[in-house]
Parts: sequence; C-alpha cells; structure tokens
Amino acid sequence: MRHFLKYIPPLPGIIFLFLGFYWLTDPGAAAQLSGTTLLDGIGRSSQIGYMTAYFMGGCIMVFVGVITKQPMLLQAAAMIIALTVMFRVIAWLFYDVELATQLTVTEIIFTTTLLFRASRMPRNIGDDNKSEQAQQPAEL
Repeated sequence: MRHFLKYIPPLPGIIFLFLGFYWLTDPGAAAQLSGTTLLDGIGRSSQIGYMTAYFMGGCIMVFVGVITKQPMLLQAAAMIIALTVMFRVIAWLFYDVELATQLTVTEIIFTTTLLFRASRMPRNIGDDNKSEQAQQPAEL
C-alpha cells in the first residue's frame, strides 16, 4: 500500500501533461473535452495560451515536486487546482452557469491527493543534510 501511494501523485501530473499537449495540438477537441467552445481571434490565442500554460505549469510543478521531494511544489499545484474549484463554484453561484460536477470532483480528488503526498514528504531536505553532517566527526 505504501508503494502504491508513492505513485499516485504523478497521476495528476500525467493527466495535466496530456491535457496541455492536447490544448497545444488539437485545441478544438481539447475545448470540447473541457466542456467549452473554441473562441475566435485573439480570444482563441489567449484561450490556447492560458489553458496550455495552466496544464503544463501544473504538470511541471507536480513532476519536479515528486522528483526533488519538495512538498511546496505539490502544495502549489494543489493550490492552483483548489482555486479552480473555488472559482467554478463562484461562477455557478453568481453567474448562472452549470456547475461542472464531474470536473469539480476530479479536481477535488487531485487537490487532496497532492496535499496528502506533500504532507508525507520531509519538510526541509537541506536541514536533514546539515544535521547529518553535524553528527559526523570532522576529518583532520
């Protein structure tokens, strides 16, 4: 079970990588998958740029956080996903839009997964190395 939990956090990163490339290579299909339509003109450029940056940025934070064992990067990725959930709910409450329930539940699962994994990582890697060095006798 312990080894299984070790490999769960990269899952949001893998999905974000897929979605980022999808927005870059087939934005029409990516928009449809996201439950939206592809905009025209500068709106399309912004939409593709923002969505690709969102997913690729999240992917990079997750992978670098897992590889380097830096919980802050997993927490940052979780924060961005949690903010997405919060703003979806605000849009639903104030702007008479349909709540994207399936996407929201998935984002809550991703956020929880990343925060759980971050909580299981050592806090200060540099401090651990310093304490090990302090315990070793100095060489003459």
